Amino acid sequence: MAEVEDSGAPEGEAPLKRKRNGGASSPPRVDPVFGGLGVGPFDSKKKLRELIRPLGSRISDDTLKNIPFFPSMGAQAVKKYFTPKWEEFASHGNLEDVLKVGLAAAIRATSLQMKVLMEFRTCMHEHKKLVADASKSDKEHQQALEEALEAVNKEKRCLQSESESRELEAQRLREDLEVFKKVRKEAESELARLLGEKKEMEAKLESVEADFIANFHNIEAYTNFSNYFARVGHQKLLAMLRVEHPDLDLRPLQARFPPPEAEGEEGS
Repeated sequence: MAEVEDSGAPEGEAPLKRKRNGGASSPPRVDPVFGGLGVGPFDSKKKLRELIRPLGSRISDDTLKNIPFFPSMGAQAVKKYFTPKWEEFASHGNLEDVLKVGLAAAIRATSLQMKVLMEFRTCMHEHKKLVADASKSDKEHQQALEEALEAVNKEKRCLQSESESRELEAQRLREDLEVFKKVRKEAESELARLLGEKKEMEAKLESVEADFIANFHNIEAYTNFSNYFARVGHQKLLAMLRVEHPDLDLRPLQARFPPPEAEGEEGS
């Protein structure tokens, strides 16, 4: 039987030899730890001993790349946890424990991620709520703004109407003022004319007064008025003379100083 080398062996190990017996081959040895995971046959304990370095040392990335998937996970866990920080755990744990720790860390990271996602979802709900509240508030503000603008426009229309009314009132007042100015001008000219006539009348009155003062004693009314008191006074004297001198002729005196009653009867 010819022996055929198996090229699927991991790097650093001797290639597996199979005996070809009529096309049939013996089944490969299943690893007790990683056999169910589809990993090729290799000595896991030996490989683990090769992977484990002195505490605190680091495994190169090239070495990790050349290791199958699940052992690579274990090696990465060893690289991560076989440090001074994890010295106590590493001294009591094996690869399975390390994988469990890595799985727990992954679950924890996933749980943290889920927690973050839940918090993010909560924040999104709160954000949507805030956006809805902001939209509602914006609508309310927009409605309030529209109402305020409507009130301003209404007030503006009222003011415009009032302004037009005041403009008409001002126009009427201006017309009345023009009429008043015209009437005032006419009144001033009439007053000036009356003042001129008053001055003329005063001048004439002064002239008449001066003439009266100069010639009042020559007026018949003044003479009669001045003689009135004399006639009244002389009547008592004439009466006394008649009593004392009955034979005395008093007719000339009576003719000169007639009694007021007799003069009034003569005038009537």
